Amino acid sequence: MTKIYTAALVAATLLAITLFGCNTDEDNETGLYGNWNVTVWSEDGVADPDVPSYNAVLTITEAGVMTFAFGTAEPFNYTGNYTIDGANHINAILNETTGNSEINQWEMSVDANIGTSELQMEGTTIKRSPFWPDNTVAVVITSTR
Repeated sequence: MTKIYTAALVAATLLAITLFGCNTDEDNETGLYGNWNVTVWSEDGVADPDVPSYNAVLTITEAGVMTFAFGTAEPFNYTGNYTIDGANHINAILNETTGNSEINQWEMSVDANIGTSELQMEGTTIKRSPFWPDNTVAVVITSTR
């Protein structure tokens, strides 16, 4: 009889470790990682009305890589590294990785409000390009899962 109780206790313990030991919140403390569908993009207080047609996806990895991939209506991709601090302030430098012309760059400094199904980033973006002077804009980006 003791062997049955011991076996049941071991099985229950293994089940508990499996269910609670692999907590995704623990692996993703900020809830930031993964794919986000960009729903709003505002610069200097003016929202771009065409954002839904861009089919933009923001991908943020645990390894410190951030990518903005725009769909067919606006076929541009920006990829680079980011850092995030304990106050959810994100700094990122993203380079255009569209085709052969990796010439434009975004330097982002934003505060992130991270929810389970919504991510809002608010701060500034410096747009750099050899074709125009650096342009700093206030930016608000809202994304959903």
